[in-house]
Amino acid sequence: MFGQGTKLIVKGRPLSSPEISLLIPAVQQESTPDQLTVLCQVKNFYPDYVSVSWSVDGQDALGDKKDTKAVRSSDGTYSMSSILSMSRSAWDAAQAFICQVQHESLKTPASQSVSKSQCLE
Repeated sequence: MFGQGTKLIVKGRPLSSPEISLLIPAVQQESTPDQLTVLCQVKNFYPDYVSVSWSVDGQDALGDKKDTKAVRSSDGTYSMSSILSMSRSAWDAAQAFICQVQHESLKTPASQSVSKSQCLE
């Protein structure tokens, strides 16, 4: 019997390290002009648990963070996304975004960063 929050992982395949990519919003988002989102896609990892954190300009992100559940791919690896939502004023003040991922296959967390200057204005 396991305690609450304990997860048993039976490994049927070797560890697979996550691949990370960041998608930043277009300057004009039609649906919610006062809210903008930055998307961190985490793909091809095994086993299925990852921890994602965000920073903006070197500080912990203050926006609203939502993580999707890990979904199993046909090759047995998993993918998930983390979405950071922020106000237009927070977006305007920010310069750089970092998505940091922790996974048991990694000795140190992996990260992907993007600066606003990479956006097409």
